[in-house]
Amino acid sequence: MQRIAYLDNIRNFANALRMCIHAGVPYMVTVSDMWPVNDKGNWTFDFIIFEAHLFVMELFFLVAGFMFAMQYPRKKTIDFIINRLHRIVIPFIAGMFFLVPFVLMLFGLSKHPTNQWLNSDVIIRSFNDGIDLGLQNFFPTAHLWFLYYLILFYILSLILVRTNFYTLLSKVNFIGIISFGCVISFIAMFFTDKWIIENPLTLLPETTSFFHFLLFFIGGQLLYNNSRFKSLESYAGTIFLGGLAIGLIAAFCQLSYENIDHPHYSKIAYLARASYVVSSYMLTYGCWFFIKKNFFKTTPRLQYVANASYWIYLVNMPIVMLLHLLLIPLNIPIFIKFLLVLFLAGFLSLWSYSLKKIVKNKLSRS
Repeated sequence: MQRIAYLDNIRNFANALRMCIHAGVPYMVTVSDMWPVNDKGNWTFDFIIFEAHLFVMELFFLVAGFMFAMQYPRKKTIDFIINRLHRIVIPFIAGMFFLVPFVLMLFGLSKHPTNQWLNSDVIIRSFNDGIDLGLQNFFPTAHLWFLYYLILFYILSLILVRTNFYTLLSKVNFIGIISFGCVISFIAMFFTDKWIIENPLTLLPETTSFFHFLLFFIGGQLLYNNSRFKSLESYAGTIFLGGLAIGLIAAFCQLSYENIDHPHYSKIAYLARASYVVSSYMLTYGCWFFIKKNFFKTTPRLQYVANASYWIYLVNMPIVMLLHLLLIPLNIPIFIKFLLVLFLAGFLSLWSYSLKKIVKNKLSRS
C-alpha cells in the first residue's frame, strides 16, 4: 500500500498536540477531575488547552475514518475484522487490564507524600483505592476511550457500508456536510449540561461525544472518497484561523459557566455551544487541508515517529501523570515543569517504542 506522506504529518502534529494537552492539564487554573494532580495554575494553559481540545481528537477520528475508507475495499471483510482485532481490540483489552489500573493507582498515590511511594503498603492501598474508584464508575477507559469508540465506529461502518449511506453522502458538497455536522453536534450538546464536548470517561458511551466524534470518523471516509474537497486547500489557512478566533469566543463563554445568575445566561449558553461546534469543525478540517497542501512530503525520521504514534498514544499519558506527581514537591515555575514533562515523557515514550521494536526483532529471530 502506497504511503501517504501528509497523513504522517497530520498524525505527528495531532500526537504532539495531544502530548502538549496532557502535559499542561495540571497547570491550568481550571481543576480537572480527570487528573490526579493540580499544581497551581496559569490561564495561559487554560486557553491553549481549550483551543487544542477543540480539534485534536476530531483530527484523529478523521485520520481513522480516512484509513478505514482506504483499507476496507482492499481486504475481505473477515480479513479486515481480524486486522482490527489485532490492531485495536486486543490493545484495548490489554490496556484496560494493565494501563488503566496503573492510571487509577496514581490517583491513590497522589494522596501520599512522594517519599512513601516505595512503601509496599502504600502501593497496595493506592492500587486497591484505584480499582474501587473504577468499579464505582462503570470502570473508566482513561485515554483508551478513543480505541473504545473506534471499535464501535468500525462496527457501525461495516453495517453502513452495505447500504447506500455513503453513496448519498458523497453527492453532498462540503458546505452541506459541514453544516449538517455542526447542526447534529450542536443538538447533541444539549444532552449534557456542559458547554464543551468532553471525552467519555467510562465504558458507557455518552450521547454527545459519540455522535460528535462519529461525524468526524464518517467525514474522514468522505475525504478519501470525494475529490471535490481538494478545492478547499486554497482556503485552509483562512478556515483554520477563523476557527481559532471563534474558538476564543467559546473559551471566553466558558468563564460564565458557573454564573447561573447572569441575566443573559441562557443566551451565553447557546453562544458557547454554537461557537464550540463551529470552531471545532473549522479547526479540524482547516488543519487537515492546510497540512495536506503545505506539508505533503515526509522524511525517514518523520515516518518513524508516525509509525511510533500509536504506541506513544498508549503509553504517554501514564508516563506524563507519573512525572506530574514526581514534580509536585519541586518549587520551580510551572512553565518549566510543563516543558520537563512534555519533553521527558515524549523521549521516554519514543525510547520505549524503539526498545519494543528491538525486543520484537530479537524474538522473531529466535
